[in-house]
Amino acid sequence: MNLVIVESPAKGRTIKNILGANFKGRDSKTNILSSISSTKGDLTIWFNGHGGKDALWLDSGTPDELKDPNVDLKKTTNAITYQEFGDALISKAKKQNMDLSGDVIILDQCFSYDLGYNLHIYLKSNGVVKMPIFIGSSNLNSYGIGSDKQGLFN
Repeated sequence: MNLVIVESPAKGRTIKNILGANFKGRDSKTNILSSISSTKGDLTIWFNGHGGKDALWLDSGTPDELKDPNVDLKKTTNAITYQEFGDALISKAKKQNMDLSGDVIILDQCFSYDLGYNLHIYLKSNGVVKMPIFIGSSNLNSYGIGSDKQGLFN
């Protein structure tokens, strides 16, 4: 699993900062969310890993596990729910007049359309007025394409 958070360069400038190029696994959850919420300016987030309709998996996990009613995604360190992801983006948006239009989210995972849709609804219902650009590797209710070592976008 790779999660790379890049502060986007302004037109004609080079990339200023790459945050979390080495984020890997469940131990990075808190750092990932705080990096997103504390970033100023435009932001590009690329996630390459396992995912489901409700969460990005940071370690092992499959979409079938998400169907288990005993799994509380908000309490597990193994996943970032769309609500947790949304809360980090909302914290960032509050510093920018609720505007995330300069941000890009790229999800290379199963069910990326579904997670993106859930995230969009969550952001909108919590006051974000300008949404980020969203790019996903899978369609509605679909598994992603790739292998254990490679996703659709890499």
